[in-house]
Amino acid sequence: MDDAENRYLNRSDFNIQGLLKEKKYAKILNVFAFIGFLAGVSASLVFYIRYNLLLTPIIALASSIIALMVIYINMQFLWDVWQIWTYKLKYWCMLGFVLQVVFIALFIGFISLGVYYQQKPTAQSFYVSSVWVFMCWKWSFALFYRTKKYRSMFTRYSLIGVDSEVNSD
Repeated sequence: MDDAENRYLNRSDFNIQGLLKEKKYAKILNVFAFIGFLAGVSASLVFYIRYNLLLTPIIALASSIIALMVIYINMQFLWDVWQIWTYKLKYWCMLGFVLQVVFIALFIGFISLGVYYQQKPTAQSFYVSSVWVFMCWKWSFALFYRTKKYRSMFTRYSLIGVDSEVNSD
């Protein structure tokens, strides 16, 4: 048995196979999030330097920052930090939800502006900005989904509830 399995052997109700499966998914998501981070940074440089745009590079950088947040959340899960600080996942979950709502509104707004001004899909159009807003929404959804999953996983098996007075600061 490896170290991850030994850590949970004293908990009879804990699903070890499910935990190891989630850790594998977290590693795979980290690879995709790192690729998303690199894509966001490189796209922001291209749109700023080559096309002299400002809004699209900012949105691309926001996408890469949210991808870094997803990497951070997953690394904390892989290092078993969330077992101790489970209550902090509530704030990450709320952040992911709020960002999703904001980016859905921005996506609808950019598509509407592109239709209203009858733009063709070029590098300077609102459609390219809407693609990067969708990427931001995607990473916000990943942030929300993973934190919600980790929170439910660790509160199910904890002896002290998430919202108890012992865990709150």
